[in-house]
Amino acid sequence: MTKTIGFKNPIKKADADAFVAKGKETYTDAEGPLKRLTLDLPESLHKTLKLKAVEEGSTMRDLITLWVREKIGAK
Repeated sequence: MTKTIGFKNPIKKADADAFVAKGKETYTDAEGPLKRLTLDLPESLHKTLKLKAVEEGSTMRDLITLWVREKIGAK
């Protein structure tokens, strides 16, 4: 699949490839590569989640990861 991007000045394919490659960062933690998940929550639930994370001295990501592991029985 190719995508045409309109640039004001002519651009070389190598420059375009380098530009696109910058967006392909790989994030990892102690368990290995990470995958991004976008989740839409009601605003009130998001606020409650954020407060719970603060109360527990954690992050929303860590809480959600823990809860998903508990729910599906993963390590």
